[in-house]
Amino acid sequence: MPNKHYRRWLIQMPLGFLIVSTGILLVMYAAERKIADQWFLWGAAAAITINIGLALLGSALIHKMKSDLIRKTRKTSSTISRD
Repeated sequence: MPNKHYRRWLIQMPLGFLIVSTGILLVMYAAERKIADQWFLWGAAAAITINIGLALLGSALIHKMKSDLIRKTRKTSSTISRD
């Protein structure tokens, strides 16, 4: 039975990659609009988007590690109880 950390990792990891990819596309769009006055706004939006995506990826990594620790603890405790 998957624990809550595994479910959170399963949702946050792809979402983090999607948001970081969107931020990178915004950087490319801002670089294309460098002559216009709007490049700064698009660049700021890109930086914010990338940072949110990286925060989600970091959180997903933490949940993955917690999920693995819970799984390892359950496996170890079931082995000990059988002996």
